[in-house]
Amino acid sequence: MGRIDVKRLRYKAGAYYWQPTPAIRKLGFGPEPLGKDMAVAVRRAEALNRDVEAEKRRLVTGEASGARPGSIGALIDLYQRSADYQELAATTRVGYDSHLRMIRRMEEHTPVKEIRRADLRDIYQALIDQGHSHKPAAVLRMWAILLAFAVREEWITKSPAKDMRLHSARPRAVLWTGEQRRKVIKTAMQMNRRSVALGVVLLWVFGQRPIDTVRMQWSAWDGDSMEVEQSKTGARLRVQATRYGRLWLARTQRQAVQIIVDERTGRPYTRNSFTKAFREVRDAAGLPPTLQLRDMRRTTSTELGTSGATDAELMSVTGHRTRSMVTRYTLPTAGQSVSAQARRERTRPKSGKST
Repeated sequence: MGRIDVKRLRYKAGAYYWQPTPAIRKLGFGPEPLGKDMAVAVRRAEALNRDVEAEKRRLVTGEASGARPGSIGALIDLYQRSADYQELAATTRVGYDSHLRMIRRMEEHTPVKEIRRADLRDIYQALIDQGHSHKPAAVLRMWAILLAFAVREEWITKSPAKDMRLHSARPRAVLWTGEQRRKVIKTAMQMNRRSVALGVVLLWVFGQRPIDTVRMQWSAWDGDSMEVEQSKTGARLRVQATRYGRLWLARTQRQAVQIIVDERTGRPYTRNSFTKAFREVRDAAGLPPTLQLRDMRRTTSTELGTSGATDAELMSVTGHRTRSMVTRYTLPTAGQSVSAQARRERTRPKSGKST
């Protein structure tokens, strides 16, 4: 396969992909599969690259997109200037921007009043046909937010997205095993990547998102617990460490404001650079690519639930604000079934009969 002379267009494993840089991702653009047809992939990549340049110009000038009044593009401009959008966490806005950009590309000039429920179903199916998995449901949820905003702004009287049933991809159900965790830590140490081992330990001990774990600072550690400000929700927590976590932190040299520092550069990690370093260690350990850093938060939550922690206790560690979110991120295990049946047996009234 020869060199492809189109920015951000990549060819891998028999298919084409548009792969934005981290800087471009911050503008709201995400990677996109472009199929196996080179001509189609090139046209799509060039269109995406034009969108990137247009967005860069918009940010420099500070101007809105210039969309027609009453159109989807104009609605997106208004929404992104609103408090609804501005008060979102920075990481949430990045995800929203990616979906809003896709909506803008598809329907920028369409009048908001002309959007029908059938149109949204067609958009949803088109995304599925393009090979996306989680994105169709996420984009439709963004449509629902956008059109609900249009109702509040009195652009329309009723949202065509209201109560639409979406068939999302199943939520992840991957849990780290103790053996996998130990193998990653051991391999990282053998590769002289103690920082990666430390990151995995802190993810497991404190149950936070990777981005919040990478940003942990020594000033937040009092020798017994860690203060965490979650980037997604703004929630502030003080999470008790385990003995294992205290041991690792006691043996960690303070080199910077942040706790986890890349030994190759002497500088703290970004979320992307730490993820890349972890993948290198994971692959060297012979573990599957399906094992990801984000799965450790679910693993910690599930372990806490299995140990008998109440919902309130779980929420004090993970920062989830509702019991429904705790349920979503805490998977049932066989051990919980055993303990539940044991408690049932202990509390069952003694009748003298076998039932």
